[in-house]
Amino acid sequence: MNAAPEPVLEPIAAETETPEVPWLTIDVNHSGDQPVRELEVVNVDTTADLALFESDDFAEPVFVATNAANERHSTQTQRSPVNDDELVSSAIMERLLSTDSSERAAALADLAQSGDEDAYRMIVRAFDDPSAEVRNAAARALSELWADLAASFTRALREASPERRRKIGSAIAGSGLAANAINSLIGESRERTYDAFSILFLMAKAGEVQPLMQAISKHTNIEVRLTAIKLLALSNQPQVLPALRNLAAREALPTEVQAAVMEAIYLISTQTREVA
Repeated sequence: MNAAPEPVLEPIAAETETPEVPWLTIDVNHSGDQPVRELEVVNVDTTADLALFESDDFAEPVFVATNAANERHSTQTQRSPVNDDELVSSAIMERLLSTDSSERAAALADLAQSGDEDAYRMIVRAFDDPSAEVRNAAARALSELWADLAASFTRALREASPERRRKIGSAIAGSGLAANAINSLIGESRERTYDAFSILFLMAKAGEVQPLMQAISKHTNIEVRLTAIKLLALSNQPQVLPALRNLAAREALPTEVQAAVMEAIYLISTQTREVA
């Protein structure tokens, strides 16, 4: 029997071809007065039951994190403004300014250990570094800076220019964070699953979807594939439609995965028409 042909995924258009979408950010506590409805994307049970959103949530760039995280950020931002350079050790600062990208990347890892607001600003600034090695190190440093990983990345993306958003999304993929998150979509720890779902959702919202497309195409676990489809549908990125159609047409997918892909295509297409 001949081996099944490798899927051919059409290139995904750059995010600049589609209008900027205001940032959804995830209200884990559902603190609003509106009743919560589950947005059904696939008709099967998956670990993506964490995705409980109102459609209107996509219109407001407000992140609702844990109370502890909000209080911490509020206290930090109320301090008197100072020069970042004054709050970073001279040794780390020297390495951050090094012409060697490996030195700059290593300095970011050390900077993440401080866990303060000034370290956050310098890590985020590193996403503009010309070196992919440094940008990937910035993603790992940001993931380690504070306990609330989703809050850290949502804030960085919300405050970023469109160009920096794309770089942050690419760094999530290039740093290995996306691969680890995909493999954490199933497991016994609900907290870890939520962090994985959040980081992948934010990556997709930033326009980086290739890790999710690869998971849909090749991952050995059906539940992971279904969750990756739900993430793409929730992120509502019209540029993935050609790749999803190509995947549905050219590869022998399991029945439930095929049905979920078709439903995601329908949902994204419908949302795109409504926006237009």
